[in-house]
Amino acid sequence: MSELLRSSSPDSESEVRNPIQSVDRALLLIREFLRSPSITVSAAAEKLGVSKSTAHRLLAMLQLHGFVRQDTRSKAYLGGTTLFDIGLAMINKLDIRGAAVPSLQALVEVTGETAHLVVLQDSNVLFLDGREGPRALRAGLRIGATLPAQWTAGGRAILAGMPASRIREIWENRPSTPLTARSNSSWREFEAQLEHVRETGWASNSEETEDGLCAVAAPIAEPAGRDAVRAALVVAGPVTRMTDDRIANTAKELIRETSRVADRLNAA
Repeated sequence: MSELLRSSSPDSESEVRNPIQSVDRALLLIREFLRSPSITVSAAAEKLGVSKSTAHRLLAMLQLHGFVRQDTRSKAYLGGTTLFDIGLAMINKLDIRGAAVPSLQALVEVTGETAHLVVLQDSNVLFLDGREGPRALRAGLRIGATLPAQWTAGGRAILAGMPASRIREIWENRPSTPLTARSNSSWREFEAQLEHVRETGWASNSEETEDGLCAVAAPIAEPAGRDAVRAALVVAGPVTRMTDDRIANTAKELIRETSRVADRLNAA
């Protein structure tokens, strides 16, 4: 972690005397959610170089204003609705959600599985929008959730088109604990997965983010001559249904629909 996060541990009285320092620390905590989907009080205290009680007060204030929320089981803090709303407001300027809605619905109708629009957010992918599949056994909606980019089909679809230095940076910032036993664990394996995307135009993920779940994704081309959100469309379903043939057919549909989203963005 950057030395910017390191400072001496103040007591409560000094915090009151120096509210700017408290604001600075709160903002640094918010930035942590660009790197990791969750943070504990202990981890926050260590990263900021403050006491656990100080870290807890900062997180409680962020929770009060909706920037974070606490998981009732793990007690870790996750990104809250305010963070999502702010990001959504910025992303809406490109209207990528509006351009993707017809394609999300089309993918659900053609594949019978759940479809999502994801965007790159620092080292994670943010599930920006989605449509749930109609079957009883299906992948659930993850709108507003984030996952480490290198372990998701959508993340790899996006990363494959990015500069090598940025890809390496994201890899090095990955969480120390894999999401499942099948999450990629070596740089060589990760590079091979990205090369597959460059060769085929699509990425897949089998039980790397959640046991029993398979996902396929394709990147959305950036609109010409405009600042763009790096995004992808993803279709996910139970591994029991996602055979090799279904994955290949789903990939074709995804490539077709991502092209249509790009066309809508260019026409806007």
